[in-house]
Amino acid sequence: MEDRDYELLDAHLDDALNPMDAEHLRTRLSAEPELAAALETLRAERAARTEVWRLMEPSTTEAWAATNEAIRRGRRSELMRQAGRHIAALAAAAACIAVGWFGRGVVGGGRPGAPHGGSSATAFNTASLPTGSSARIASPSLTPPGTS
Repeated sequence: MEDRDYELLDAHLDDALNPMDAEHLRTRLSAEPELAAALETLRAERAARTEVWRLMEPSTTEAWAATNEAIRRGRRSELMRQAGRHIAALAAAAACIAVGWFGRGVVGGGRPGAPHGGSSATAFNTASLPTGSSARIASPSLTPPGTS
């Protein structure tokens, strides 16, 4: 048998032949037993492939279960991303609090009795300063003492 004969048989099984070609093939099938056997073999192979594909398709229940599982995994993934963002924010806040708590002794230069609200150079009691126009606050000088 030639390739053209197999193509003709495939077209016949697909109902793709025009009426004149279909009649010509029927005549050949009755006259050529080898061609008729090839047609039955193709028909059986096609039925087997169809059955295999049918068995590979999931049932409706299996399809719904797979769909629901995919949705559940997607939701869990989104929840984990949101939780990760919240945990990162909490970790940053905890780090800021820890730096503030453990760094409170460093602000005063690490000296005992130093004020914790700022450095010793800027922390003073303004109530003890004189008031009025003659009151003058000395500003820090950038020149070494005794050179002015």
